[in-house]
Amino acid sequence: MENTQFRRPFDPAALDLESSFRLTKYSDLKGCGCKVPQAVLGKLLGDIFTETVFESQQNQDANQGYQQLFNIGQGQPPRVQRIGAAGLTDCSVISLKQEGLCMLQSADYLYPLIDDPYMMGMIACASVLSDLYATGVTDCDSIQMLLGISSRITQKERDIIAPLMIRGFRDAAEVAGCAVRGGQTVVNPWMLLGGIATTVVPRNIIVIHDGHTMPWLKMCWCSPNLLAHT
Repeated sequence: MENTQFRRPFDPAALDLESSFRLTKYSDLKGCGCKVPQAVLGKLLGDIFTETVFESQQNQDANQGYQQLFNIGQGQPPRVQRIGAAGLTDCSVISLKQEGLCMLQSADYLYPLIDDPYMMGMIACASVLSDLYATGVTDCDSIQMLLGISSRITQKERDIIAPLMIRGFRDAAEVAGCAVRGGQTVVNPWMLLGGIATTVVPRNIIVIHDGHTMPWLKMCWCSPNLLAHT
């Protein structure tokens, strides 16, 4: 892994690229500009991510506790709100069959924010992991990488830039104590990099953004604090 503290600034010419090369020119928007606005997303998905739960008395009791805690849905059948008033949907918390365990999963990707492909790889990985960290969970079991190669980039540029982005992503995952285990690479009009982070944890350590632990919640969606890892 590279020592980023003493790393030289990105120089395209040093990599046998044109001095005018800029990674950011291969996207019309920057960073999180690829995301649909939260208000629009809430309208599109608001009815999809609401689920009635009747699997067991334990689940019904849990949902009653949820209703009482947040003073919602009193006297109605127990429901789990996956997209709530905040409309934040960056990390799913899924109850597993194994008692006491939940699987956390987060998917995220970005357009290039900077021109250094290696550092962009590290930033993209940190962004994926940050959604887990926002729930109070600091361990990640596995990351899959999602890479979009611009159809406008030359073959030479692709062969130089893509490995650097991948290496930066993997190095950030190594710092976080997890490994990149596969993923997907596609041709796309814009450069994109991100991934899917997955981990399994005891449900009683999960924290949502207002500070409440949720040891009995069937499924919820947690907000991103975008905590920098690297």
